[in-house]
Amino acid sequence: MQTMRAKSEEQTEQGMAELQGMRGKSEMETMRAEPEMQTVRAESEMQTKRAKSEMETEREKSVMQAKRASSEMQTEPTKSIYWGVVRLLENNFLMAATDEGLCYLQFHEADPAGGVDEGAWLELAKWARAQLSESSWVEDAEKLQPYILQLEEYLKGLRTAFTLPLDLRGTAFQQSVWRVLHEIPHGGTFSYSQVAQALDKMSAVRAVGTAIGANPVLIVVPCHRVVGKDGSLTGYRGGLRNKEKLLLLERAGL
Repeated sequence: MQTMRAKSEEQTEQGMAELQGMRGKSEMETMRAEPEMQTVRAESEMQTKRAKSEMETEREKSVMQAKRASSEMQTEPTKSIYWGVVRLLENNFLMAATDEGLCYLQFHEADPAGGVDEGAWLELAKWARAQLSESSWVEDAEKLQPYILQLEEYLKGLRTAFTLPLDLRGTAFQQSVWRVLHEIPHGGTFSYSQVAQALDKMSAVRAVGTAIGANPVLIVVPCHRVVGKDGSLTGYRGGLRNKEKLLLLERAGL
């Protein structure tokens, strides 16, 4: 009996020793894992802080951009369009200019004494909405006087070139076409294909014709000097009769 009791006590002590050994091993593993967990936790906190910092930076940028845009909208002045209807040597014109220069010149069918023609005004207003959306209208004959003077000199045959400032509004391609029109000499003509050739765009003759038709400043930008290949008169925004009159006027002065 004593032998069995002694053996049982021995087994119990052995079991307790094994449990203590396992507990010690577990504590060692826990102690070993703790620094790794602290490192992971620290990295996670750093990433969270970095993410918050980036969010705050983006928010600050967004606020600054909004303030800048608001400031630009508030400080950008409204562009004035000075306009008028004039009669020069039996020709009626609807014209407009900005502080930068003449931006619109079209023939006007009705007598200016009766006011502006509704159709002509609607066309001008449509053009202005597309090209000068933020603008105010000012009927001001005095502001237009320098342009009226040069136009009158031209119609009298006293001027072959305009020196007045222009504020031409159009696409880059339209602007390039209009520059070529300025190169056509007074009294001369170009065909549509010659204009396209000057631009090195022989495959874009139709697009060239469309750009010529969109010219907002007649006479000064001389689209009336563009004719068909055979020299025939083709479409003109101011009407074929006026186109013919302008070409005859220029040839008479040669």
